[in-house]
Amino acid sequence: MYSKFLFIATLFVLFATVWCPTLQAANLNATLTASAPTDISAGVRETSLSPEAKINWKQRLAIKLVTYKIKKHKSVANPGAANTPNAKGALASMVLGILSLVIPYAGLVLGIIGIVLAAKALKRIEANPELSGRGMAITGLVCSIVGVAIYAVLLIAILISAV
Repeated sequence: MYSKFLFIATLFVLFATVWCPTLQAANLNATLTASAPTDISAGVRETSLSPEAKINWKQRLAIKLVTYKIKKHKSVANPGAANTPNAKGALASMVLGILSLVIPYAGLVLGIIGIVLAAKALKRIEANPELSGRGMAITGLVCSIVGVAIYAVLLIAILISAV
């Protein structure tokens, strides 16, 4: 996720450099390595650009916003999160839970399988805290329960109306 944000920020800065040819690479580098302000509006007032660069307030705001977002994202990011494996069944339970909401009548069977897989994945995550995928397992569990409930009520209503 951090790499996607950095890629988008880089494209934004490249666009700003092409759009404003007077923006010098040294000034941009000095701005991006400056400390991030706690308030974005304060960052617009204080700038580390040299006086010879002719940058309007919109471009300064864009550079400061990108700088602030990169610094903020770095402080929140978990560097080891990309390397932790998902618990087996977490992704499958999420997919089956979503499908149980969407696919008519087969959603009952898919939802039951999704509940079983989500329960197993949550047990694995509790047993081994290094595993990730808790959010996917919970999403799969909730979607599967809702899907099973919807189709169970629907099947009961069809059976009652048929009798």
